[in-house]
Amino acid sequence: MFKNFNAKILIFFIFIYKLNSSIINETFPYYKLRNLNFLSNNKKRNNNKKNLLIGAIVNYSWNKVRNFFISLIKVGIKNCDFVMFVGNMPQTTIEKIRECGFTTYDIPKKYLDSKIIIPNYRFKIYEDYLIENKDKYNMVFTADVRDTIFQKDIFQLYNNYSHKPFFAAFQEDEYIKNDDANKRCIKFFCGDKALEVAGEGRIICSGTILATVDKFIEFCHIVWEKIEETKGYDYLGEQGILNCYIYYHKLFKDCLIETDNHGPVMTLAIAKRENIFLDKDDNMLNYNGKITCVVHQYDRMLDITIKFNKKFDDTNLNINDYINKNNNNNLNNA
Repeated sequence: MFKNFNAKILIFFIFIYKLNSSIINETFPYYKLRNLNFLSNNKKRNNNKKNLLIGAIVNYSWNKVRNFFISLIKVGIKNCDFVMFVGNMPQTTIEKIRECGFTTYDIPKKYLDSKIIIPNYRFKIYEDYLIENKDKYNMVFTADVRDTIFQKDIFQLYNNYSHKPFFAAFQEDEYIKNDDANKRCIKFFCGDKALEVAGEGRIICSGTILATVDKFIEFCHIVWEKIEETKGYDYLGEQGILNCYIYYHKLFKDCLIETDNHGPVMTLAIAKRENIFLDKDDNMLNYNGKITCVVHQYDRMLDITIKFNKKFDDTNLNINDYINKNNNNNLNNA
């Protein structure tokens, strides 16, 4: 009798395990989850908090950044603040950015007049902004502006477990040890020993980062701290630092989500053109054949760039119509 009873208990727990596994696989088809026990607490973060999309650009005309903003409008991300730091920009471009629902802030003059390059100092700016506003937000996403477009709301994929701290790292198609630029960067900022360890990992792109606000601030602080420590102000370094701290120092090891081009972000710099596919509406598909949320570094492929330039041409586009169509109350002119 006891054997039968124990067998029934075992069958019951196997059923529960498989049910949870099916839920995870259905809800999170893209991810390799590592040490993230998001099922242990179903309590969501404060529902009154928004998410944040943040970026920084300098010296660009509207045509250079148009695809980023127009694609974002067409997606219609809800419950989100949009913040862009700008410097040395034509006023007409700034007005266009505001028309797309962004609040714009001037990049401090001390950075614009220095030798510090924007890929490095942007994280200091983000950190300062978020320290003042951290209680307003759940998740933060940042992306390079010039070569990124949006196809779906990336925040929606993570809402089910944003109650726990996480940091999403988006990997490319190559290993660090096979890429000279990334090796030089890691060696400069972190040294030979760190490079030896990190070299065995896949390149993690710093041009797209998604994290809960606490982990995003932590990352920004570490990047700027390392840049100041090495005096590498004019050396392109944030990606090397990111890879060094994840692979060598095991940063975020308890909350790291690793995704590659099978997931919500496609990073094309090292991808092979024969592996890249678009559907009939010129939506880019990830390696699982699903429409990816974000496409980064698309301008490395000329034919893709031509298609996206046409798709996000705003010549005859009424931006306000799109904002109203998506019923996105969060997109307000600054």
